[in-house]
Amino acid sequence: MRRFTLLLLLLSGVAAADDEVLTVAVASNFLNTAEVIASRYTEDYGAPVRLVSGSTGKLYAQIVNGAPYDVFLAADDERPRLLESAGLTLDAQRLTYANGQLWLFSSGQTFPSGNCHDALVNGEFRKLAIANPATAPYGRAAMEYLESLGLADTYRPRLVYGESVSQVTHFVISGNAELGIGKPASVQGGCLAPARDGNYSAIRQQAVVLARTEYPQAAADFLDFLKQPEIRGIIVDDGYLTESQ
Repeated sequence: MRRFTLLLLLLSGVAAADDEVLTVAVASNFLNTAEVIASRYTEDYGAPVRLVSGSTGKLYAQIVNGAPYDVFLAADDERPRLLESAGLTLDAQRLTYANGQLWLFSSGQTFPSGNCHDALVNGEFRKLAIANPATAPYGRAAMEYLESLGLADTYRPRLVYGESVSQVTHFVISGNAELGIGKPASVQGGCLAPARDGNYSAIRQQAVVLARTEYPQAAADFLDFLKQPEIRGIIVDDGYLTESQ
């Protein structure tokens, strides 16, 4: 839950023009990566960045209700498209900054089969954690994945729903679920593997500049920053794909 409500201020010690602080709403699955990127942006541009993290659905609702964010890094392309259609973004440009992948993972948990995938298929767990499909794109993808394997109905009574993928990771690390499907920030021991043999809709994570921003140039610079080869390398190293892959 800590990361769901995290409000992180990254300061470089260099004052930005007019004391501007860029506020970026970021889907919780991308928070760790965004922390690194925000720090690099501050180093290069001298502009502080504040990251506000939560599920894509809840961040979207906050934006619709007037939350003072400058940039939205969603975990899907649906909410940015809806914001654009409602006139709540600038320049009618949506950037796909990452393509997500589902991962199966445990933490300090060993399974008779020895790996996450076989543990999932063989039902070698009491509880399986996924993000809420209604608010989190990774939760929706996880449910689609289970359905494609023919396991959704069987495992529904054993599912534990997190508000975001960061809470899914928390459930697994704390032992409230032996196995998780999502995008773990970090796990110790156990197993970690890409979800395979099943299907789920593409997780196209898009970014937009919000119309209410007071710093349109800084916000646009942040989106352009996401396109730089070095930054794309950071995104790939954290387990995502980019549009060129």
